[in-house]
Amino acid sequence: MKLRENQIEPVAIGVEFLRTPKMKPSIIVAPTAFGKSIVIAAIAKELGEKILVLQPSKELLEQNYNKFVTLGGTASIYSASAGSKEMGRVTYATIGSIVNVAWKFKEYGITKVIIDECDRYPRNKSGQLRRFVDGMKATHVLGLTATPLKLQTNMGDTGPYSKLVMLTNRSKHGVFFKYILHVSQIQDIVKLNYWSKLEYQSYDFDTGALVYNSSGAEYTQDSIARSYENQNIGDKIVKKIAEVQDRKRIIEEFRNQQIRVIVQVNVLTVGFDYPELDCLITGRPTASISWWYQFVGRGTRIHDDKEDCLVVDFVGSVERFGKVEELYYKDTGGEEWELFGEGKKQITGIPMHEIGIHLEGGINLAEKKNEDGDIEKVYMTFGKYKGKPVASIPPYYRKWMVDNITWGPWNIKVKEEIERLSNIK
Repeated sequence: MKLRENQIEPVAIGVEFLRTPKMKPSIIVAPTAFGKSIVIAAIAKELGEKILVLQPSKELLEQNYNKFVTLGGTASIYSASAGSKEMGRVTYATIGSIVNVAWKFKEYGITKVIIDECDRYPRNKSGQLRRFVDGMKATHVLGLTATPLKLQTNMGDTGPYSKLVMLTNRSKHGVFFKYILHVSQIQDIVKLNYWSKLEYQSYDFDTGALVYNSSGAEYTQDSIARSYENQNIGDKIVKKIAEVQDRKRIIEEFRNQQIRVIVQVNVLTVGFDYPELDCLITGRPTASISWWYQFVGRGTRIHDDKEDCLVVDFVGSVERFGKVEELYYKDTGGEEWELFGEGKKQITGIPMHEIGIHLEGGINLAEKKNEDGDIEKVYMTFGKYKGKPVASIPPYYRKWMVDNITWGPWNIKVKEEIERLSNIK
């Protein structure tokens, strides 16, 4: 198997990083459909030293391991879910099986680690990953992911809010990964024709009833149910939880085209590799750009029998986040990276409920300026947010006010400001 031209540089950078003494944990950013499994396998093979490759699931382990074997390598697997606990020059493992045996890897002489989907691991010191890395005395940690993002909760004028932050940006919660070594942009692989063309069909969906949960990471189940009712979709949901063996069989039959359609909930969102997939339909409202990117990413792999992939959006995700192929990362200075989307929307480093308001270059569409160019703010004159700028109030609460408050000359400026903000896309 030969590396694609866009995979050569990240492989060379990864090998150089692992061979250079005293390097701090760093990340290579590679989009979905880039071939991270191949990149990881090529780095491990070319390095020629003992190395551990970590992945968050058995399915990804098998996929990564098989790509290494395809490249002509011989590797071991240390994972209870995969039915093997062996170490070798290259060892593929899942964290749950090795977290309490870090000393074994230290004694075996493994000091270097590659982590696939590195954003899936908690960055706090008490997490399994940090405990294992510290326990084995790792000298080098190299992470790979398409979404080097983490959710962070902050306190604002109107209470706590959540925002997505880059894994390498400074944070009060601490930073494990220090640098981004290399970024492969989605548009780069689109231009090289390694990314399947995407066609979007979007349908109107009133997101006004959606309310963030206590973490601010997603919407509450109750508000999602209310939103469905508001769209006249109904609230009857049929649930089927397949046993593990049934799930494996169902997926295999889907790959063999014995089954044409699969309805799934967070089972085939990350790492599911089926290039022939040519239609994705989402009926799940989400506040997570990572989920949206990973979901659409299942359809971006190219195949000879596939012209494009149809993405059918019933819940307003395209309007909220934009087309996935328009996402891009940018170094905003001082090795601080941010994620932007279609129309230069800023997605990281801002409150999640303000996505769509902030643009690249520090532009804030919610700011209203007077004739002198000074920023004018409209403040709440009543209610629990009295004294706070209307622009800082959660969108669901602004919609609730429009539907429930009696408006008159005494508060009409608040309503006009809410209507102005609602027209910002």
